[in-house]
Amino acid sequence: MKYLVLGNGFDLAHGLKTGYKDFLLYAIKRDKALYNNYTINNNLEVKYIETNNNEDDLYFRNKIKDNIWMSYFVVLYRDKKIRGENWIDFEMEISYIIEIFDRNAKSKLESISEMEEINNSDDNFHLFYKLYGIIYTHDQDGAKNRTYKELIEDLSNDLNDVILAFEYYLQNEVENVSVNIYSPDIKKIGRMDGILSFNYTTTAQRIYPTLSDVPIHYIHGKVSSGDNNMVLGVNEYWDEDSANIHTDFNVFKKFTQRVMKDTGVDYREWIYNVTNEGKRFENVRNTTYYNNAGLSEVYIFGHSLDISDKDLLEELFENKNIVVNIFYKDKVHQADLIAAIVRMISEKKFIEQYQMFPQRIKFIQQKEMENKTNGFL
Repeated sequence: MKYLVLGNGFDLAHGLKTGYKDFLLYAIKRDKALYNNYTINNNLEVKYIETNNNEDDLYFRNKIKDNIWMSYFVVLYRDKKIRGENWIDFEMEISYIIEIFDRNAKSKLESISEMEEINNSDDNFHLFYKLYGIIYTHDQDGAKNRTYKELIEDLSNDLNDVILAFEYYLQNEVENVSVNIYSPDIKKIGRMDGILSFNYTTTAQRIYPTLSDVPIHYIHGKVSSGDNNMVLGVNEYWDEDSANIHTDFNVFKKFTQRVMKDTGVDYREWIYNVTNEGKRFENVRNTTYYNNAGLSEVYIFGHSLDISDKDLLEELFENKNIVVNIFYKDKVHQADLIAAIVRMISEKKFIEQYQMFPQRIKFIQQKEMENKTNGFL
């Protein structure tokens, strides 16, 4: 059996503008006020500037207007304070803010005024706190008058609007774009038994005829699904015992969003089938020279293997019936991927699986993308 796992790097390799900075630039072009509304002086005070904007795309602009997350990210981008290039960095910024609130919250009914001390000790959190006060109370010091219950509702509603705005962007600026290049690596692999996509787009099935009718599980939701089932959230930051107690901010966590948005567990059936197939040949592998008998191949293309998706990826790396093949761009990229795997399963397990016979973890350097020709199919 052969399965393909896709991350955002797959779309980027095909020249599609699916990075979060692409999305921010699109938002700024659609609503220049988003870029200019908030200025920060040397004392990190925030001032709101009234502006008028008569551009089109009212739906999109209404989703990003006075949105705390969009305002925060655009100011970080404008002032060159944003960290990283990938969507995981975007999610980590959200996680950074949410975790600070969550670790200091005592009761939903209490005021968040106790955050004032933290607000004054961290520049990025200070910015967010002031922006929140301006947007929801029209006073940069007004956040202290909001309760945690109001905060959670405000931040959750605004995050949902960001997701809707991003879906609009993908529908209009990505899904309709013609792609004239392809990966010879994907073409060489040929037909798959299934695809696990961490992307929202339909790029794989849109470009590769051999994948057009392959079952695909959009674990984070799919663009144009009609019911906004796209997942954009954070990973668990509490330890296991604490996570069972501190649940007020769970609406921001990916596992909760997957359930609420019903993105499904189709991939679990694939893992079940792979495991059963492997068990059927386990004795053959142990007693003959057919060491690969019954092993399934998983190919990972464009995924950073970040720990934020550990709950899903770990099952692939820990399954003794799977050989994981990871595409990398260059040696720097390969080193980053190795580090990510070590964080996920431990250094000891990585070395064991890489050095065992047959290998359970393999690396394949990506070939250069090629232009489509008449012989592409």
